[in-house]
Amino acid sequence: MVEGQGAVTIHSKIPDLFIYCTSEAYDLDVGRSFANGVPMGCVRINQPEQFFLAVDAALRTKLTAGRMTLRKPKWDRCVYEDRLYDWEREDVPAAWLLKPAKLQKQREIRVRWDTDPMQPLEFIILKVPAIIPHCTLIHADPEADEGDTPG
Repeated sequence: MVEGQGAVTIHSKIPDLFIYCTSEAYDLDVGRSFANGVPMGCVRINQPEQFFLAVDAALRTKLTAGRMTLRKPKWDRCVYEDRLYDWEREDVPAAWLLKPAKLQKQREIRVRWDTDPMQPLEFIILKVPAIIPHCTLIHADPEADEGDTPG
């Protein structure tokens, strides 16, 4: 913090939140950027509503055991622009959706869950077998995709 005459002090009140990131479209080039240039497969979500209902239920179950309550999930598409922007404008993007413009090929959609009340969170990994009927494994080699489901 800077003190003294003319000092500017900014207090951030951005809460911790749980977030699940997906992409709106499969792009082999984007996949390669995550895998050091090697073609990478992904999972296609065939039934997004059922998929995210299952993820939501699993997250709530896991957190209820830890006595944590979640608000209703929110979702939106990422906003791709530089993180330096005109603070005077009225449409400043939400921090949880902001990504650098150079990553716009990712076409990312995010789902977020806030805790009630706000509290520090830890990274968790969910195992959700209930999502399996709602998605399909897409291999980096398109000929290998026939009939595959994630296991």
